[in-house]
Amino acid sequence: MPSPELVQRLLPLVREYGMLEKKRTQQSVTPGEYERWAELRDTLEKSFSQGERPPGGERRQALRLPTRMLVEYSSKGELESALIRNISRGGLFIATDQVVEVGSKLTLLIRVGEGTDTVELPAEVASSGVGGSHGQRGMGCKFGQLSAEQQQIVDEMFASALDAEA
Repeated sequence: MPSPELVQRLLPLVREYGMLEKKRTQQSVTPGEYERWAELRDTLEKSFSQGERPPGGERRQALRLPTRMLVEYSSKGELESALIRNISRGGLFIATDQVVEVGSKLTLLIRVGEGTDTVELPAEVASSGVGGSHGQRGMGCKFGQLSAEQQQIVDEMFASALDAEA
């Protein structure tokens, strides 16, 4: 997690990124706006990961933001609880010692908001082992085919993480 001073310096970039991300996903952007969006995504991702870029990071289309949300998933017939450490519009990283084989399909139960409401999201394990900027054990998951309602919930979770950084 970046220092409070760095977050303050990044605040204008986070706001600009948020505006372009919203425009990119809800309308369309010009080629120049897309280029700026990609530049901001790379800058912010490097800053939030403190300069470390995980393998495959250059292939990602979406900025990953730090977060802390509870998630439950089924592993070997047992329901496991863990913590989501970062989220993007395309997936998330779950910090856990109970990793699941790459390629495994999961149903994630994520607690959203202050209450006990949960949302079910399909996902596939894309990576497992050690990840994140602090060498955390866990697994990277990409979201499966989401309904419009599920995508809206993911967008809201991402926007909340973005707001938390702003």
